[in-house]
Amino acid sequence: MARIQIRKKTRFEVFKRDKFTCQYCGRMAPDVILEIDHINPVANGGDNDIMNLVTSCRDCNRGKGKTELSDDSIVRKQKKQIQELAEKNEQLEMMLEWRNGLLQIEDKSVQIVEKEFCNAYNVTITEHGKNNIRKWLKTFSVGELLSAIDICKSRYDNPDVAFGKITGICCNERNYDVRKHCFNYIKKAMTNKGFCFGESALRKLIYENVKTDDDFDAAKEYMIVARNYSEFREMLTGE
Repeated sequence: MARIQIRKKTRFEVFKRDKFTCQYCGRMAPDVILEIDHINPVANGGDNDIMNLVTSCRDCNRGKGKTELSDDSIVRKQKKQIQELAEKNEQLEMMLEWRNGLLQIEDKSVQIVEKEFCNAYNVTITEHGKNNIRKWLKTFSVGELLSAIDICKSRYDNPDVAFGKITGICCNERNYDVRKHCFNYIKKAMTNKGFCFGESALRKLIYENVKTDDDFDAAKEYMIVARNYSEFREMLTGE
């Protein structure tokens, strides 16, 4: 039978399977040069199927001090390969099932948000709009998006305007608690220090400039050194 060259990818898979160790003498790379040996020789009809290939060092593969693999060891190796392949296939199927499950959940989530918006404004959403919703779901939960749609209904009559405001509202709602907490803290601190300030102006200042806990921490530091409301505002806004 004509010898067909073993592909590099196949050679590498055999080396990995055998942990880069000669299956005859146990020596490992890089101490020895590894080659691929046919369990059933090509001369006897053996092929390049991975189950008929085994890792061998150059000395063993070329007959120098080679310990022959017994028929029983060949069978054991082939059974082990079959078992490993079965396990890999099972894991791949599990991963595929898991991925398909995630995609189904994602599609269902898009449908829920789409339906809520369409019902709110009596419109249909284009494929481009659905893709936008899919992107939003990577950042916001379904609950956050539905809550934002409810807020849009109370503020905007134009569906195009409302659709464009959804993610902004989600961001604002996420930051709402820290802004509210910051406002109450600064309001109390200004009152204790005897600052003159308008509550509405302070609320607007805080809600426009405090977005995160780090912003809140900075506002508290500014409050410690500020001598009046105007100085605090300048430090907070950077103007």
